[in-house]
Amino acid sequence: MDGRPGRVSRAALLSIVAAWLGAGLFDDVADTWRTVAPFVLVVAATSALTAELAGQAGRHPRRWAFTDTANLLILLILAALLAASAAFARTPPHERTSAACFAVLYLVLGIWFWHARRHRLR
Repeated sequence: MDGRPGRVSRAALLSIVAAWLGAGLFDDVADTWRTVAPFVLVVAATSALTAELAGQAGRHPRRWAFTDTANLLILLILAALLAASAAFARTPPHERTSAACFAVLYLVLGIWFWHARRHRLR
């Protein structure tokens, strides 16, 4: 990759948008298009987030930077908030399931980002 500095805002925005869209993903499963359209947007936002994290992890290896810590913390904090929401919030079951799924996704993405960035720095 190139020597550009790390970016935090794009990863943070994409992770929030994906979780926000995913929260109501299965509100009305009887209406196919009210489920398919948000699903496509969630997949697009999640794919963009993954691509952004891959670009951040693969950028020029100088050292572990503040932006690396910020990206990792954003993912882990969102995972913790979503897990707490899934466990304790009084929301419909489909919203709790969505929160739990995104919590696991962000935990996995955080671990993957940490591993990929550390590997690139070696």
